[in-house]
Amino acid sequence: ETITLDLEGTNVEIPVRYGGPFQDLARGEGDSKPPLVFLLSSPSLREASIGVEVGTSGIFACTKQDITKAINAGLASITDVMAVQGLSMWKKHCSRSGVRGDIEEGYFEEISNNNIGNVWRRLLSQKPLSKDTVDENLLIAAEAWAMGRAVPQDDPVYVFGSDVDTEALADEALRRWVKAFFL
Repeated sequence: ETITLDLEGTNVEIPVRYGGPFQDLARGEGDSKPPLVFLLSSPSLREASIGVEVGTSGIFACTKQDITKAINAGLASITDVMAVQGLSMWKKHCSRSGVRGDIEEGYFEEISNNNIGNVWRRLLSQKPLSKDTVDENLLIAAEAWAMGRAVPQDDPVYVFGSDVDTEALADEALRRWVKAFFL
């Protein structure tokens, strides 16, 4: 899926990425159309007060109008923009919860600020998801993941009684899941 932005009379399409399931927490119901969030990596947005910075990452959550304004003002390029549909949310103010809890449990790694730009640029090279691009997009995601790793990966871990590497198994499961639910 893509979204079209009108930039001073020129229509530009950017891929829409999946950000997670969205549930209307106030009503306790699933929303048929998850919200679209635009993310932009451009240090000049801070001085221009465009968007809301996500932590101290240099990545800003923006509205469609913010994106158009920043690009038309020459503060950013369309290649700096990522559109994400859906959200992943965690409870705040709980012991070992949220993203921080997942990092502490070893599910995620924090990307150092000096790696964010490289990971961001690699992810932006993905194309709109289709049967023809799924494998390339997953390869790019894996490369971005490896770029963001704080420490090099240890020797592979194998599925008990086999020569199947657990990371390869997880990658194949992800590929099949994406094909089943997004294509």
